[in-house]
Amino acid sequence: MGKRQVGLYFGGDSLGGIVMEKDQMVSFAHYELASLQEESKVENLNEDVKWEALINRALRDMGVEEKEVFLAVADKEFIFRSFEMPAMRKKELEAAVAFEVEKYIPFKLDQLRWDFTYKTIARDKKTIVSFIGIREASFQRFYDIVTRLDLEPARMEPSSLALVRMIKSFKRYQKLKNFALLDYTTTEAYLTFFHENMPVFNRYFTVPHNDAGETDLEKFIETIRVSFQYFQREMRSYQPGAFLVVADVREEKLAQVLHEELQTEVEILMPYDFLERAETRVENLKAAGIAVASDAAYSFRPDFLTHPEEKLKARAASSGVSLKGGLLVFLSGLAVFAVVFFSMVLNNIATNRASELAGQRSAMVRPSEVAAMSWDEVQADIIRKNKGSAVLAGLAAKPQTVSGLVYKIPRLLPQGLWLEKLEVNNSGEASGCRAQLSGAVFLADNNKERAAVDRFIADLSAAPDIRKLFSQVELVSSERKNDKGFDLTFFAIKME
Repeated sequence: MGKRQVGLYFGGDSLGGIVMEKDQMVSFAHYELASLQEESKVENLNEDVKWEALINRALRDMGVEEKEVFLAVADKEFIFRSFEMPAMRKKELEAAVAFEVEKYIPFKLDQLRWDFTYKTIARDKKTIVSFIGIREASFQRFYDIVTRLDLEPARMEPSSLALVRMIKSFKRYQKLKNFALLDYTTTEAYLTFFHENMPVFNRYFTVPHNDAGETDLEKFIETIRVSFQYFQREMRSYQPGAFLVVADVREEKLAQVLHEELQTEVEILMPYDFLERAETRVENLKAAGIAVASDAAYSFRPDFLTHPEEKLKARAASSGVSLKGGLLVFLSGLAVFAVVFFSMVLNNIATNRASELAGQRSAMVRPSEVAAMSWDEVQADIIRKNKGSAVLAGLAAKPQTVSGLVYKIPRLLPQGLWLEKLEVNNSGEASGCRAQLSGAVFLADNNKERAAVDRFIADLSAAPDIRKLFSQVELVSSERKNDKGFDLTFFAIKME
């Protein structure tokens, strides 16, 4: 018997499990989080407790005794970014990415588990980087849920990559390099664009329903269309070779409308096409993708289990550029000698120069307007006036800068999120302006609301027009409160 591999998928509100052996499915399970609340007599169960209970049930129903598990996690827990850099050697690129990526993410890099892949375009002398990160707190949460059950995580990755691994196991899809992937269940959907086989854009949205509880195709397609158009504004030359839809139901009307709207080939794939069991769901297919043993079909395997600092140290050690102890001591001693010598020389020069300036200052005749001021006060007054002149010059050169925000920012608002206040301050800042946004989001789910705020911050950080004005976009506060009978997540964001 070959080694069996157990895959688990953490969705927004559901769990998918599967056992694979030699790339063949042995058993599977699927459960909704809501099912535990219905069965339990305890109200308001902690969500992590629900996940642990579902995993226990899935492992029992699938007949799993193995301790090692492979984890696919919903894409909304991750940050996907792509950007271009000058072509450089791999070792140089690894260090450069860590510095460059902070321009494109709403968090400090040390708050993330992250990895990246890249493609160098030799003729253009540039490198396209695909970066994926997950917040340390989110990573630790899923890691702890699994390890509390005495399980050992062998790998963790976004579910879109797990799906691509399954799709590319089919020969007819192996040559696809530029393609769009839409996967959705009854409640959530993920749209990912791949360029040169790398994920370069990812968006999460809820699946809209009509009064009859069925998928509202018109609204669903409109959301997909808007996301597609937004991405094409970011990458104007991009045209997907195919638009792949993974769903539990073969909705031909969806494929037809998407084909007409997006002018690209659309194909619907179902879990049965891969697993050959009618009862399997999209959640099971994602679990299978992370559990497959071979990387041959799709080689990008981001490593989130190893801490980024450990990876950087390992790369530095293997590069052979670290200093040996003896050389380091020698250079340190040389540096101390140089500092002492030059400080003595410079101190003598500074003393003589200070005496000259003191004589010149006492002989200088000052205008009557500043005669009563000390020299420090005169200098401070000049600095203030120079700053004011620079601000006025900047505003005169770009009068549309601030007013343009009123048009740009609302176009980035995710579903269910609205702004209540936008304050912009230009005074005293010659290099740019500052802004503060505050608002609320209602999606009837704490995690979804937090994800919407994170997505809004990420979109603000990535928007070229916003980046021209602000180098940093940060969350100031986030709090869930009851307002007129509804639980809302209120937030404040600063840009500077």
